[in-house]
Amino acid sequence: WGLTARYRDALAPGSHLALSCFTWDNDPDTMRRTVEMFRASGRTPIVPRTGAEVRRLTGDFTLLDPGLVYAPRWRPDATSGAEQERSNLYAALARKP
Repeated sequence: WGLTARYRDALAPGSHLALSCFTWDNDPDTMRRTVEMFRASGRTPIVPRTGAEVRRLTGDFTLLDPGLVYAPRWRPDATSGAEQERSNLYAALARKP
């Protein structure tokens, strides 16, 4: 949390923060397998977070539309409703006050 807070603090007022983060919220079994695959491959580990944890990463920044959502909801016309709710990735755009 500290690294993200330091990054936010360094930004000028009116700056934007875009982020995405893997999540356990939607399909924990698939996410566990994904985490294990990354670990076994020697890649940089991934750290899935809950929606509340991802929101915490934005601190006091104002979330912009459409808010903190599953990543496919950023282009809802390009995916079906079911696809929009099956994602294991959150996305958000926020502005520093």
